[in-house]
Amino acid sequence: SVSMQDMMLAVSSEIQVRAWDESSNTQPNRLTWNVMGMGNNPVFRVKVHSCPKESSPDGQLSIWFEHPTVPGPAAGGWMVKPSVDFPVGTKSITLPTPPAGHHQWQNELTGNASYSPLAMAKKDEAVIPPPPSVLPVNPKLPDGTRVISMDEVARHASDDSAWIVVKGKVYDCTPFLEEHPGGSASITMNAGADCTEDFEAVHSTKAWNQLEDYYIGVVGTAPAGSASKAAAVEDLRTLDPKKKVGVTLVRKDVISHDTRRLRFALPTDKHILGLPVGNHFFVNATVDGKPCMRAYTPTTTDDDVGFFELVVKIYFKNVHPKFPDGGKMSQHFESMAVGDRVEIKGPIGHFTYLGRGSFKVKNELRSCKKMGFICGGTGLTPAYQVIKQALKDKEDSTEFHLLYANQTPADILLREELDGWAAEHPDRVKIWYTVDRVADGEEWAFSKGFINDEMLKAHLPAPPADGEDSFIGMCGPPPMINFACIPNLTKLGFLEHDYVSF
Repeated sequence: SVSMQDMMLAVSSEIQVRAWDESSNTQPNRLTWNVMGMGNNPVFRVKVHSCPKESSPDGQLSIWFEHPTVPGPAAGGWMVKPSVDFPVGTKSITLPTPPAGHHQWQNELTGNASYSPLAMAKKDEAVIPPPPSVLPVNPKLPDGTRVISMDEVARHASDDSAWIVVKGKVYDCTPFLEEHPGGSASITMNAGADCTEDFEAVHSTKAWNQLEDYYIGVVGTAPAGSASKAAAVEDLRTLDPKKKVGVTLVRKDVISHDTRRLRFALPTDKHILGLPVGNHFFVNATVDGKPCMRAYTPTTTDDDVGFFELVVKIYFKNVHPKFPDGGKMSQHFESMAVGDRVEIKGPIGHFTYLGRGSFKVKNELRSCKKMGFICGGTGLTPAYQVIKQALKDKEDSTEFHLLYANQTPADILLREELDGWAAEHPDRVKIWYTVDRVADGEEWAFSKGFINDEMLKAHLPAPPADGEDSFIGMCGPPPMINFACIPNLTKLGFLEHDYVSF
C-alpha cells in the first residue's frame, strides 16, 4: 500500500497503478477495452475529482474517484465519451463538482452511453446510411433490398471479407476490422454466420446504430419464392475463395506478336465472375506435369455475364537472356486450344474500387477526387478495370491519371482503348506513356526512359500534403515499384498512406 496526504490527492487529476514482474516486464501504458473486459492488464488509471467546500454537504473538502468504466450495462466511466463526439480514449469526463448525492452521479452524465466493443455514441444519434456508391447492386426485393443466402454469407468468413448476420440482416464488417476496439478477431470469429445472440449480449445502442453503416441486405425475408431465386442468383458468382472452379477457353485473339486476348466461358451463360473491381484471382493449371498458379486481373467486369477476358503477354522461352525458360503460365496460355480448361480461385486483393471516388484499401474505407496509376507492362489491367468501370457511371466524377511504362511502343497493351478514353473524356482521363527505347525514325510524342520524379510530377496528381485530394495505385515488376515508383513518390511528398501497390 501507499500512503499520501489528502491535499496531494486534491490537487491531482489522476492516479495510475502499474506493475512489473520478476523479469522486468511491465504492463502497457495505453488502456483499451475488449469484449472480455480489461483482461489485457494495462496500467490502471483512475480520475480524481475534487469537490469545493461550498458544494460539499458538510462544508469540508471532499474527493471522488472515477474509474474507467462501471460494472454491468450501466453508463459511466471516464472512458465513455460525453455527448459531443470525440475519438475513443481522447476525452475524459470532468465535472467541476460531483453531482448531488454522489451515488446519482451517473444519471447526471446526460447523453452518454456505455462503452461498446463496436462503437460508442449518443442514443439519439441519427443512423447515416452508406453512400449510394457503396450499396450492393442487383436488388431483389421491390423496395431495392438485396436478398442474400446463408450459403453466400458463409463464403465471407475471413479477414479479406467478413460478413455477419444479426436479426436477419446481413452486414459487411470488413471495413471495420482494423478499427474494432476488441481487435479484428472479435468479428472474424463470428464471420460467415448468424451472431445475433452474441451481438445482443455485449453491444450498446451506439453499436446497433453504427452497425447499420455496414448493412448490405437481408436473409430470408423475401416474398414466397423470391428468397430461393435470390439465393440462386448469389450462387451464380463463379469465384470461390475456398475452392477452384473450372472455366473453358472459348476464344483466342492475337493482338500482337506476343499479346493475346483470351475469353473463358463461366459455368453457365448466366454466371458472373464475382470479382470486386481492382481485385484479382488465381489461375491454376498443370504445366510440365507440375502445378502452376499465377494471379490475373481481367479486362472485363461483372457487367459481362457468362464469360471473362484476360489480355496476357506471352513470355516466350529463349527471348530474354535473364529468363531463358520464359513464362510458364503465359506459354501455357499460348499452347491452349479452344475447349481447353483451367481452374480459377478467388477473389484476392487489398484494393477495391467501390465507385464515385470511394475505395477500400486493406479494409479501410477511403475516397479521393483524383486517382493516379503507375503501371508497367501487364500490370496495366487493375488500373484498366477501375477506369473502365468508373466511366460507366455518369455520376462518377473521379479524375484518373495513368503513367504507363513499357519497353517499346509496340508493347503497350490496350492502347486503342486507353487513347479512346482520353479523347472521349479529356477532363477525366489523362494518359501518358514512357518507353525504354524507340525504333529509329519512329515518331514518339511521349517520354523515354525510366520513371522518375519529373514524370510523376508532370503526369500524376499532386500529393495530399500539397492540398490535393489524391491517391496513387501501382502495379508492375517489383524493381519498378521498389526502385522507381516509391522513392520518387516519397521525394515528391507522398506518404505511405497515400499510395498502394496492387
